[in-house]
Amino acid sequence: MSIVEWLKEDPSAGKERADGRRNRPSVTEWLKGDAGKRPEAPVERPSYSMGSDYDVQISIRNIGKTYVKNGIETKAIDDISIDVRKGELVSFIGPSGCGKTTLLNLIAGLLPPTSGVVYVGDRECVGPGRDRGMVFQDFALLPWRTVKSNVELGLEIAGVPKAERSAKADEYLRIVGLEKFANSHINELSGGMKQRVGIARALIVEPDVILMDEPFGALDAQTRNLMQAQLIEILKNTKQTIIFITHSVDEAVYLSDKVVVLTKRPTTVNEVVEIPWSRPRNRTTPEFNSIKREIVEYLEHENVMVDRCHPSPLESSAVPAVMPGHFSSDSGVST
Repeated sequence: MSIVEWLKEDPSAGKERADGRRNRPSVTEWLKGDAGKRPEAPVERPSYSMGSDYDVQISIRNIGKTYVKNGIETKAIDDISIDVRKGELVSFIGPSGCGKTTLLNLIAGLLPPTSGVVYVGDRECVGPGRDRGMVFQDFALLPWRTVKSNVELGLEIAGVPKAERSAKADEYLRIVGLEKFANSHINELSGGMKQRVGIARALIVEPDVILMDEPFGALDAQTRNLMQAQLIEILKNTKQTIIFITHSVDEAVYLSDKVVVLTKRPTTVNEVVEIPWSRPRNRTTPEFNSIKREIVEYLEHENVMVDRCHPSPLESSAVPAVMPGHFSSDSGVST
């Protein structure tokens, strides 16, 4: 679903249908935080956590998604479970076309799951909500508005008074390093600056988690590296929880606390790679490149039709966990 659709006030949004169910919420409900939450008391989550329950921000439990067209079922997502703790940056990476964006849209509440459930804290996600901010690959900014008014947009729709949203916009523009460009228009900015506006717009509504769909994919290599460094600074200043979709193994290992490696369709979790180093990281160390190499080899294996009787590197029982000490340093170089 595009940002343009969400910015439209759909007259049918939020209305009860003939079958007693509600249509998707309007953007106003979403930004006020009224959407994506059940009216009843918070549900008690089952005891499944991969860590301590108290610090889990997002819980994905047995999520599946099957599409039906002309009576033919296509299973896109198959039984994915993962926890994301407060303040973590967790990347999802997988073979081309495996359904990474579909998974992100399930977490965002833009798509209903066929099976399973997503919890934000102790609340079941049943639609979009202000507790989840989105950053898009194509920036999705409004060219007729200034940088500052783009950042203020969510608070403006939510009815926050002008003085308050102006002060908060100034604060978040400082966080992303764009305070000198507050009155500039979008067409006056570089690609990296536009993406920083998008990040500030997501941060300003103070969501529990920010969902980033290949946010640096459209940038050139140098700008992409600069944006990765900028995101690390933002994490230092905000302690924000982030779920990050990327095609770049280098980017995932450089930024993430853990990397969730997905299989080809029907997509499930092959391995969760814990990254043991603090940020910023040195991309040139043997340990860094060893983790990259193992993930790349797995993805290359999954991106072609292979004999499933022969395990790929991350599927081998000889590798019990994806950690630097488990990898051979003479396994070849690939990135």
